[in-house]
Amino acid sequence: MKDENKGLRFRLSQGAEQSESAVVSSVAPASPLSDSETQNVLKRLPPIKATETDEQDFA
Repeated sequence: MKDENKGLRFRLSQGAEQSESAVVSSVAPASPLSDSETQNVLKRLPPIKATETDEQDFA
């Protein structure tokens, strides 16, 4: 009898109607980075270290 209370439980019911309007987020202004700006950003990242399992033979 105790096992009846374990596990995922949910209940379905009639949903309430919602208004059609949705909140629209505005897009922030942006501009592409130049090559030098991109390199400056990448220089700040730590190097990616390879491991033995990174390269594997294809089937």
